Amino acid sequence: MNTYRNSIRTKNNIRKAFAELLKENKVVEKITVKDLIERADISKSTFYLHYRDIYDIIEEMENEVLDVIKEALNKAYLDNSTSFMPYLNLIFELLKNNEEQYRLIMTAKYPVLFMDKLKKMIYSKVIEDKTLTALSKNPDIKKAEVNMMINGILHLVLDYMRDKIDLTLDQIFETINALLIRISILDN
Repeated sequence: MNTYRNSIRTKNNIRKAFAELLKENKVVEKITVKDLIERADISKSTFYLHYRDIYDIIEEMENEVLDVIKEALNKAYLDNSTSFMPYLNLIFELLKNNEEQYRLIMTAKYPVLFMDKLKKMIYSKVIEDKTLTALSKNPDIKKAEVNMMINGILHLVLDYMRDKIDLTLDQIFETINALLIRISILDN
């Protein structure tokens, strides 16, 4: 039990050091294992006991985030809601509650793989949702509409995380909600 706690503590220490270095350097590519082990005050062998390389840390963080979002989306889908709102509510609540972690992942120089995984996960839930009746009945057009919605929302959030827009997460949520209501995706 003690070994397990020590392992968790060490991984948290490594991740904390990684987050600090990422904030300072702004790009993963500039972070070295040497920098990380010095900051975390661990040995090289301890680092490699837990991670293959620097990218393994961010992949682990991304997978944890994706698991939480997937679980939340599954719950929203099972609630049989009659609108897109549960998905939006859940995603924005997760963003607000874990903003620092999401910001780290999404402001890395190349969050492409993470964004692709996230889009696929959200897409699979939204495209199956029979309650979104305002979407096209043509399957190809419906796919395009869903992709456009998801890409637009995710890139708006990405711009927020990268400090490219001067809105709060609540304002972004309200803006998306208002737009979707205007185009009749959500129930009035």
